[in-house]
Amino acid sequence: MTGTRTKPVAASLSPAEFAARYGIGIHKVLSMIASGIVRAVDCRSPGASRPMWRIPPEAIEAFEATRSARPRERSTRTRRQVAKNYTEYF
Repeated sequence: MTGTRTKPVAASLSPAEFAARYGIGIHKVLSMIASGIVRAVDCRSPGASRPMWRIPPEAIEAFEATRSARPRERSTRTRRQVAKNYTEYF
């Protein structure tokens, strides 16, 4: 993780810790978990009704890799050709 401002993670994070780490809201983290952008593990005990999400270090590294800045690719556009269906007098 060279070039990132965040510290390496040794243990899994809760959604609240993940949100604090990146400066986003907890509901945004929960929606990213629900949509599959961030992989998380449900650690709730049997019979519990609410999920207890934990985000493993591998998922955090994968999230940072997909969200890191990359150099922009050069455009391969070419100039538009002007039609020569007229006569030049000058």
